[in-house]
Amino acid sequence: MTRQKKHSRWKRLRRFLLGLVTLFLFLLLSLYPPPVQDLIASKLSRLLSREGQQIELEGLHCHWPFQLRLGSLTVSDETHKWLIAKDLRVNWKYQSGTFTFTTARIEEINIAERPAFAKSSSDKTANTPSPLKWGIELPHIEINRLQIGEWAGGKKIDAKLSGAFSFPANQQMISANAQLAIDNSTLSLQSTYHLGDSKLSADLNLSLSPGAILSARIGHQENQLTVSVNADTPDARQTLKEIEQWIAEHTTTATSLHKILTPKDAEPFPLQASLQIESEAGVFSGSSHLKFEGGELHSPFTFETKSQSLHLQAETDIDDLSKLGSFIGQPLSGKMQSDLSLVFQQGLQDLSASLSGQQLVYRKMPLGSIDANIEPDLHGWQGAIELQRGDEGSRQSAELQLQYLPDANGGTLTAHKLSLQTPTLHFLNHEPLVLIRKGNQFEIPLRRVNLNGHPFTLSASGDPHMIDVEIDIPKIDSAKLPSLEQLSLHGFLEANFSVKGTWARPEAKAKIEFADLQLMLGEYDADIRMNGIFNGTWNQQGLSIDAQVIDNHQTQIQLTASSPEPWSLKPFTIPDQHADFAANATGSIDLALLNRLNRIPNHRLYGQLTGKVDYTQSKGTPRLNGSLDLNKGAVENYQLGTRLQDLTFQVQMHDREIELNHGSAKTPGKGTLSAKGKWELGPFPGDGELVVTLSKARLLHLDPILAALSGKVSLSGTSGQTLKLGGNLKLEETTFYMDRLPKSLPKPLPYRSKSNRSEPAGKHEPPKTTKAPAKKSRITGEIHLDIPGQLNVEGKNIHSNWEGEFKISLQEGDTYLIGELSPRRGTITFFGRAFRFSTGTVHFNETVNSTPILDVEAEYHRDDMDATLRITGRADNPRFQLQSSPPYPEDEILSRILFGKDMSTITGLQALEVGLALKSMMDSDGNSLDLMGKARDILHVDQLELRESGDVDGSAELVAGRQINNRLYLEFNQSLKESGSSIILEYEIKRNLSISTETGTHTLPGIGVNWKKDY
Repeated sequence: MTRQKKHSRWKRLRRFLLGLVTLFLFLLLSLYPPPVQDLIASKLSRLLSREGQQIELEGLHCHWPFQLRLGSLTVSDETHKWLIAKDLRVNWKYQSGTFTFTTARIEEINIAERPAFAKSSSDKTANTPSPLKWGIELPHIEINRLQIGEWAGGKKIDAKLSGAFSFPANQQMISANAQLAIDNSTLSLQSTYHLGDSKLSADLNLSLSPGAILSARIGHQENQLTVSVNADTPDARQTLKEIEQWIAEHTTTATSLHKILTPKDAEPFPLQASLQIESEAGVFSGSSHLKFEGGELHSPFTFETKSQSLHLQAETDIDDLSKLGSFIGQPLSGKMQSDLSLVFQQGLQDLSASLSGQQLVYRKMPLGSIDANIEPDLHGWQGAIELQRGDEGSRQSAELQLQYLPDANGGTLTAHKLSLQTPTLHFLNHEPLVLIRKGNQFEIPLRRVNLNGHPFTLSASGDPHMIDVEIDIPKIDSAKLPSLEQLSLHGFLEANFSVKGTWARPEAKAKIEFADLQLMLGEYDADIRMNGIFNGTWNQQGLSIDAQVIDNHQTQIQLTASSPEPWSLKPFTIPDQHADFAANATGSIDLALLNRLNRIPNHRLYGQLTGKVDYTQSKGTPRLNGSLDLNKGAVENYQLGTRLQDLTFQVQMHDREIELNHGSAKTPGKGTLSAKGKWELGPFPGDGELVVTLSKARLLHLDPILAALSGKVSLSGTSGQTLKLGGNLKLEETTFYMDRLPKSLPKPLPYRSKSNRSEPAGKHEPPKTTKAPAKKSRITGEIHLDIPGQLNVEGKNIHSNWEGEFKISLQEGDTYLIGELSPRRGTITFFGRAFRFSTGTVHFNETVNSTPILDVEAEYHRDDMDATLRITGRADNPRFQLQSSPPYPEDEILSRILFGKDMSTITGLQALEVGLALKSMMDSDGNSLDLMGKARDILHVDQLELRESGDVDGSAELVAGRQINNRLYLEFNQSLKESGSSIILEYEIKRNLSISTETGTHTLPGIGVNWKKDY
């Protein structure tokens, strides 16, 4: 009985469980068919929708009961669909009235437009969303693609979002923690929003370029709003550039502020900024703080929305303006402190400010110090500005005293004093300058202004649409105008300047006429009288300039210029340096004008330069076209004695290429000079080559030296590199007169440099002075100079002919002369005796103004002795040494040279002379009376001397010689004891091989030929 009951109970329980599983399977199978899931989606759409906001779910696929997949979710308002989500996948559960989505992934959300309730706030009750009946928890949500359209200005923003979301049903509070990735930037958000009291708190962090961080904290409760923003960037210009680039890519508004504030190749500008704002009942109060390298700015403020009033204070303390100046693209430096207090309510009601600047420099121009003060008075405010710069004797100052009186329609701004004082300029207003504002119109009544004692007039009027400003300078004596750098004017001129039209499309005009305008440069009367006219117009069609000048020295110039670039006062814009531009100049100029102005020392120019030049610039690329011609010109350099006559050249310009088609000149002594070449403009020094050919051109024509050169010299350039100088020159017949040198030699003109030679011991050194470092030369290269035996060195004690080779090396910062000179023939007079040069070298191996090193030997022959004079050391401090064969002491050698006797046979007086001679050798002073040198000058021979004939009885003979040309030498010998003479001809075949022939009354019949080879 009992067993039957248990079996019956288990059977009933098994049937119940089987039925329950069957029901569950039936329900589960009934949910999977698409019609059933569509029905569920439709039911959910109705449950989620509310008035004014429709939600549609499509493509529902669910693995009951915890997995859900939705094809799309669309949110629509009364007018359009504003949100579309595609491919939603969630794992969810429901517990205690809360839907918890443990995993939520959305492939794409597209927010096309703002919803209607966000666009209009006229019906706040209707637009307030109704609370949900259940809670939503999203511990992790991921949106692979988030598209935002019209909210960002019309361009789509593609982003990726991940985070968490919570909306408990019982607390009516929304909390979110999300990260939004857009391009290379990341935005982090943590926020909490209470629906009941509209309480909001949010923290945002935005990372931009590397190291740049922007953080913000926002709090809102009832009518109170607090905002705190902090920014920190290692380079504000780079951050600004990236922000503007992002705006240009994702919005319809493009800005280019970074181009103004950020010059190229500028140093990084680190910046720290903070902004604090609090708002309650329509009153905003807060402060901003900027801290940058060199200074800081602090500005507390208050703004009332109802009365539209602003209270602002600003405190600035900048110890170094150079960093801030670099950031805003202005070369500004110095120190500045300022305080500003401003109350703005339907016009300026209260304004007080003070500013102080010291050591101000703008574009390398010292501005000195500035002090400005503005303070309120009984009916408005008044202020003063003072600027001072310069030292005592050259002090410059400016002063401005202002007063502003507001009224119901506007106000009046009066400059009671406007003064500008410089050593050459005095500006002062004759009567107060008044600016009257009535509503949107302003007017400056006609006023007289005084400039260096001469009045001119100023008037202006305008409104937000039109402007009319005019300055009129009546015909005045230009002598009353300020002189600039000792340049004073005489004659008459008159001018008119005006700006008319609209602020956005103004037209500026200028007209200047002058007659009998004479330039006076210091104490030099240039005697230049000019007549001319200048007209200029600048409007929306561009810039147009026309000028004509003619003077009493055949100078005629006509200039026209134009640019299609307009300008504007609203906003103020002018063309940049790359604006299109075209100019044309034609005329002729008398080069002697430069002589009258005395602007080129030691030079005189003559000739009439005529030309026509067209200059154009398009897209920053300049081009030149035209020609320049000079005929029968002349150049004189008094310091070098250079005289170029019949100077003629023709220059053609085509686009960026300048071609010297022909250039020639003549020098004294039938020398010529010609030049030809091309040059293309570009980065310094450009590209091209200039070749100068010289033929016996006498470029040095001074009293101590007459020198002529032949050969070619080239100057070439490659963009971005230094100029290259090269060539080969030959020194033609040149004479150097040592006796005509001034006591103090002038320094070489080109390429000055310090001498590297050491001073002799015991010589007093002048006190050292600090000199600025020498500038590096922009010309490098080498010029080879050949001296084939045409260099004659003449002096009271020397008559010689030299040969050699040199290399003139131009290096950065200095010029070096490297080479050697060797004597070919000649004599040096030593204690009244002529020593013939035999061997030796003069070495040059230092800078051009360094003295050479001597190592030269000269010989003197007697029957009983052959004497050799060695000259060594630097040329400015030579050493003399006597040697002989057979060897004798120096006193014995001198005795035989001076008296023809040995020391044992000379008298005491003669011995004294020998001692004095030895002392003079030690003192490097071997000068003596040289009558033969004067005779050489009279007879126009290269060599003239008395020497012993070599006979046993010691007879003397007179020798005269002359170098006929580079290879042929003629010598004449006349015996003074008996009648008879001889002639010697020597011809040099090579540098070390010569042939000579001798004929005369004392030679054997016939002609003797002697070969000589020098080793």
